[in-house]
Amino acid sequence: MYKERLGITDIQIVSSNGKEAQQDAFHTHFHIMPRHEGDGQDIVWTPDPMMSAKNEELLARLNAI
Repeated sequence: MYKERLGITDIQIVSSNGKEAQQDAFHTHFHIMPRHEGDGQDIVWTPDPMMSAKNEELLARLNAI
């Protein structure tokens, strides 16, 4: 679905659960992050404030189908 509808070929699934995993509201969840060479992401979850708008755009595209 990611490749066909969004053109995303590589993803990383991250589960950040618990205090030492930088979680402050304790619950189980997973992040599915598009990845590409040179994207600057590292194993430490460092969210980009601009990603919220991008994620909303991608979600709208998925829901439109």
